Amino acid sequence: MNQPHQNPIVGVIGSAGGYGRWLCQFFAERMGLQVIGHDPSDSSSVAPEALAARADVLLFSVPISVTQQAIEHFAQLNPARAEQQLWLDITSVKQMPVEAMLRSPAEVVGLHPMAAPPKTPTLSGRPLVVCEGRLQQWRPWLDAFLTASEAACVHCTPEEHDQRMAAIQNVVHGLHLAQFLSLARSSGSLSSPADYLPFRTTGFEADLATTARMLQADHRLYTDILLHNPNALTALQGVQATLSEIIDALARRDRQALLAGPFAEVSAWFGETMRGEGHRTFERIGYLLADLAVEPHVFIHLERDQPGSLRQLLEAFESAAINIDSLHSSRSAQGEVHFRIGVARDTSAAALRTVVQQIERSGLGRQVNG
Repeated sequence: MNQPHQNPIVGVIGSAGGYGRWLCQFFAERMGLQVIGHDPSDSSSVAPEALAARADVLLFSVPISVTQQAIEHFAQLNPARAEQQLWLDITSVKQMPVEAMLRSPAEVVGLHPMAAPPKTPTLSGRPLVVCEGRLQQWRPWLDAFLTASEAACVHCTPEEHDQRMAAIQNVVHGLHLAQFLSLARSSGSLSSPADYLPFRTTGFEADLATTARMLQADHRLYTDILLHNPNALTALQGVQATLSEIIDALARRDRQALLAGPFAEVSAWFGETMRGEGHRTFERIGYLLADLAVEPHVFIHLERDQPGSLRQLLEAFESAAINIDSLHSSRSAQGEVHFRIGVARDTSAAALRTVVQQIERSGLGRQVNG
């Protein structure tokens, strides 16, 4: 007999979206649970009425703009069944969805994974915000789920979450948009951001990458994150006011005002430890970006994920008398681990091509696009 609090059926609303697909795979493969899903874009998915009746855990993974509507719809489908269920959501704001779920009789927890759907099977190394709304009988299962996720869980109220996200998301997104919108409007003969890259600093390149990631994603997501956080406007107005202070000091050519004001105040707020740690992080980012800019290089995927494979790969380059300058790993969209191997500048294209062919013939690995 199924014990729902131990081995629940998980119903994912929004199962065809990016996080919906990842969560379906996570619950099925990592936790061994039966997973059913509903998504308007998937005609083969389970109907809302059937999902509400069958699932023990409901997880809402839908766009912010329709989250409240989706929750309210499911709350009306089967109130008696909801009394036995745990409802979760992964929306980027938390007050609105948690309040909507609490209007049902279900137990309620709001979640916010602080990263896009990963290419790895868990959330290892990534923060996961947990906002408990109403939790009793489902606590042991939730704890097991959070443990299985391998995320760095941080617990707070929905209000605290949205206040933090105003700074962590809304201000960051708004400032990057403003930064590059200003450049786009004032760049004159410079036709694109690429014209700035030869003069890049680590900070500019990081800003450019952050903005490019936003622009490459669904613009509606970032727009809704701005519009649906009740603290976003106040946070951005605060930045506008402090930026005006800096501009005023600059207009007066007031060096002392800049030193004694923004620099001194922010430096004190950071504290010595945070300043030092942040500086070291920035240096590591700089070293990484410098490595990734060096040519020549090659990307290799190891076919056998087992101890000793990386050593054999390095030995292949050693046998060919090719000196390795840098070695970094990343994951493809399919989750494959790709090694980026930067080699000495004097390495000929022919020598690099020969060692790659040897690696592929041996079955050790294959060359891939970065």
